[in-house]
Amino acid sequence: MKPNLLLIAALGVGFAGAAQAAALSPMGPQSVLKCDFSKARAGPVSGPMLTPLSRGAFTPVPLESVQLIDKSLKRKIMTQSVSATLTETDTVQVVARLVNCTGKAISVQARINFLDESMAPTEPVSGWTRLFLQPSSMGAYVEKSMARKPLHYLIEVRQAD
Repeated sequence: MKPNLLLIAALGVGFAGAAQAAALSPMGPQSVLKCDFSKARAGPVSGPMLTPLSRGAFTPVPLESVQLIDKSLKRKIMTQSVSATLTETDTVQVVARLVNCTGKAISVQARINFLDESMAPTEPVSGWTRLFLQPSSMGAYVEKSMARKPLHYLIEVRQAD
């Protein structure tokens, strides 16, 4: 490649990087995070669920979601997002972003269940991972499966001791 073409190619990479960096720059002052629990519960739940064998024995549990198993957290935290990606080794990495809706720091624990197409576990449930959520802030729970390509998952969150 000629020296001028190398310089142009290098400048092109530099400009592309500058454009990406500009997209990540802050857009202006932000307000304090506020939660509206009345809007968080709106709408019917759809998709795969764990359901009881006897109708009405317990409420169906939606998969690919966060399940708060501690009632004391119901008006304190909420889920901002849950996503899963396939890794290079065909395992799954799950990320759940949790929001602390209070004015106090909260310590919670999370664990994950990976399931196959018949809702059977693909591996033992993970150990509990402690998350420290500062007041009016977000934190992320990240876990990878050991099994290859589990089809479903369920994250459980409880108050830390």
